[in-house]
Amino acid sequence: MTNLPETRVTNLDLNNEWLTISFNQPEKRNALTEELTKDINEVFDLIRDDFSIRGVTMRGEGGIFCAGGDLKMFKSDFQGGEKNLKDVRKASEMTGKFFDMINSFPKPVIMLAEGAAMAGGL
Repeated sequence: MTNLPETRVTNLDLNNEWLTISFNQPEKRNALTEELTKDINEVFDLIRDDFSIRGVTMRGEGGIFCAGGDLKMFKSDFQGGEKNLKDVRKASEMTGKFFDMINSFPKPVIMLAEGAAMAGGL
């Protein structure tokens, strides 16, 4: 059985062989921030081959599932000039990995959407 990692902006709850991942940045409408995608990617990498975990539910805290991309981060990065374009590319690649990982994950992944679910949050 895998020891679940300490995460920055998600809550992890393992119950009866099922992992629930809760996005926990309701003040940011659970947007797909760099921290959130890092957390999810790390957890999915860790549990991919763990047969004691049979599936995953993803949900949002605070009555909001997910607002999609972190537009404030993109705005500040785009206004930051050439140096910040590397950050935009890195964030885009990390978000792409996030979606690929969910779509190709070998276990069931259920999205429990309550409240707002916009753009990339769908």
